[in-house]
Amino acid sequence: VKALKGEKIEETDDFEKEVELLKKDLKKIEKKIDIPEIFKKSFLPLINAIENRLTKLDDFFFKNSLNKTMRDVNGNDYDVNRLNEYKDISQFDGLIISFTYNHIDLKTKGNNINYQSIIHIQFNRDAYQVIVNPANKTITKSYKQLLSKEEIEEISGIVAKTELSFIKSNS
Repeated sequence: VKALKGEKIEETDDFEKEVELLKKDLKKIEKKIDIPEIFKKSFLPLINAIENRLTKLDDFFFKNSLNKTMRDVNGNDYDVNRLNEYKDISQFDGLIISFTYNHIDLKTKGNNINYQSIIHIQFNRDAYQVIVNPANKTITKSYKQLLSKEEIEEISGIVAKTELSFIKSNS
């Protein structure tokens, strides 16, 4: 009847109902995000691919090491192996997981010529970023997206080729 008279038919309660429905939808999305699963299916294959390539360069250096760290926005460090304890996506906002592959003392030039390949995985509220240093490569993905095999190959190839160029230029 109101519509026929040209009056607004929307109830004031409709707004509140829509807000509540939107909140419920967002909570469902947050619950579906499984960071430990993304870590297992995306980041570990990336780190393994990089490590497999970089170990081929170990013979050019006297020492090597792989470090894994997890740090929040306040600079607090956490054990990467306890990642599965995080259930709420808000716990990850601003969290950075870093993988650092160190090559120490280039054999052809002597001591103190070192190289670090660093991969950061930065978690933001609605997406994560894979940041590769010193290659200056960044990939941003929503939490619904895993790194593809092609991206893993591309990143690991960039990391290895960048270090190989460093070795050549210092030999």
